[in-house]
Amino acid sequence: MSNNPLSAAPENSDIQEWACPYCEQTRQFLPEIRDHITESTEGEHRGVDGLKPTRDIVAYGTDGEEVERIEGVPTEPADPLESYSKQEIIINSWLAADRDPDRKAVEAISGSTQQYVSKLLNDLESGEIPRETYIEVLDYGLKNELEERLEEYDPEDTENTSMSAQTTATPEDIIDNSTKKERIIAAHRVSPSAEKNAVADALGVSYEYVRQIFNDIEDREPDEWQKLREGDLEEDPDPELKDAVEQRLREAGALAGEREERSEAASREAVSSAQVEGMVPASEIADVRDKIELLLEQAEYTGDEDAEFVARKGLQWIDDLLEQAE
Repeated sequence: MSNNPLSAAPENSDIQEWACPYCEQTRQFLPEIRDHITESTEGEHRGVDGLKPTRDIVAYGTDGEEVERIEGVPTEPADPLESYSKQEIIINSWLAADRDPDRKAVEAISGSTQQYVSKLLNDLESGEIPRETYIEVLDYGLKNELEERLEEYDPEDTENTSMSAQTTATPEDIIDNSTKKERIIAAHRVSPSAEKNAVADALGVSYEYVRQIFNDIEDREPDEWQKLREGDLEEDPDPELKDAVEQRLREAGALAGEREERSEAASREAVSSAQVEGMVPASEIADVRDKIELLLEQAEYTGDEDAEFVARKGLQWIDDLLEQAE
């Protein structure tokens, strides 16, 4: 009797037929039953490799008794939670624990960050997420599974946590694992007035795509835009991604407020230097101002928002210099 699941198993002269372990069909030879398992697209053997079946293949003799057995390849059952999103796991955990789950347990089981779990649970408890919304993701099978896991949760037992919870994802990992559209939406949520060109550079996406997504969001009806801004359950970016994007934008100096502060600081420094040293004649400053105004007109005509921003800041700087030169 062979224990090798990949063995062709020499045919025993007493064998009458090989039986499929997933249905009632039989074949005269082992290779034929393996082909049947591999090629079947229905029932329990759908997607099973006939060379590595998960169940034993049994051969029967003319008297109907077992005469040969090829052992199947044992497989570890997949974690049923892997087919659900973090959002679904957290909401069903909340329902499974009568709306008062152990938040540490939810973090571990769902593999989510403390910030994400807290935000979602707080929104559920406060009524920010309406009943009809969370009822849509209610899954009784998942709810029962989570109820058992929450009851058995042991913070000292690493096997009780999901794989994602055992691995700390860095902001870089979170951004890399997101789509370009998700990054841009998160950037808009962080700073709607951020410079699109700076956002594109910071997030590794094209300027045109940033501009398109920003415009799509801002062209919504006022009530839809407000809903997105306040955090709609389905459209609100993952808090982990939002935090990672905010950190990336801040490190790149792409947040609108910070860029304006640096620009104004640079302008003040330049004005102070010119005032003290008296190096720039007023006539030359006025000539430069005329050229910048021309650049501004061109930027407005072509719709180049980045060039327009730079030109306006340049005019502000020039006006400060002219005021000091008078």
